[in-house]
Amino acid sequence: PLFRSQVQKETEVISPKDVKSPTKKGFAGTVLNMFKGKKDKQSGKRRVFPKETPPAEASVSPAAKETKAVDETVSHGKQHGDKTAKKEKIRQLESENAKLKKEVVELREDVEELQVLVEQLRSKVDETEAKASQERDQIEARLTLKGWLLKRSVRGPTASLWRRRWFALDSSGSQLQYFKGSKANAAPQGFIDMKAVEGVEEQETDRQDKNNSSFVVITSGRTFELLAHDESTMRKWIHALKTVKNSTVSQKKT
Repeated sequence: PLFRSQVQKETEVISPKDVKSPTKKGFAGTVLNMFKGKKDKQSGKRRVFPKETPPAEASVSPAAKETKAVDETVSHGKQHGDKTAKKEKIRQLESENAKLKKEVVELREDVEELQVLVEQLRSKVDETEAKASQERDQIEARLTLKGWLLKRSVRGPTASLWRRRWFALDSSGSQLQYFKGSKANAAPQGFIDMKAVEGVEEQETDRQDKNNSSFVVITSGRTFELLAHDESTMRKWIHALKTVKNSTVSQKKT
């Protein structure tokens, strides 16, 4: 026991607290170490520094390892799932984009068809309006082509004299008949064949009436000289006769 006590005393471990400063290199370090060595000899103690042991790894339980492995698997699976979901979303968007492009093409075709239909309808509307206007003019002409006019005779003892006659367009619109009176049941003294009319014009200046109301109806077989009450009435008769004439020519062509 005495020997063991002596050994323990000689081999007493000096804690890091007793060390004032770490060993230095160079001349200053050598001197310092020598001084420390003398001091240790005087104390009779050997300096034994404790060995530095690496920190022990923390022990991990199997359950923790399993949980970590599961977490890594879940994380990897989530990343893979996110990529798959993104690919599926892109595929859906591309599919919808293709459908939209197809719908746009179909809509353009529909718009073009509608534009064609609109143009056709406009053409029909224009034709209908033109036809309605023509029919309206014809009705007005029929109403206008009824009344008293003076007609110059060209034959017999009364040649070059003006005779007062009642003019009216027949129901077919092909004859402008004239009578001595305005009775509907009276027989006409003659008529102007509207299909044979070549022109309706104002009388020439040197043969014009003082009221400027004389006009002529030129047919293939004869020229009729007519005299209205005034210039305004003459112009209405000319317009009405031209309207009926054009209508008759159109019906003849069709």
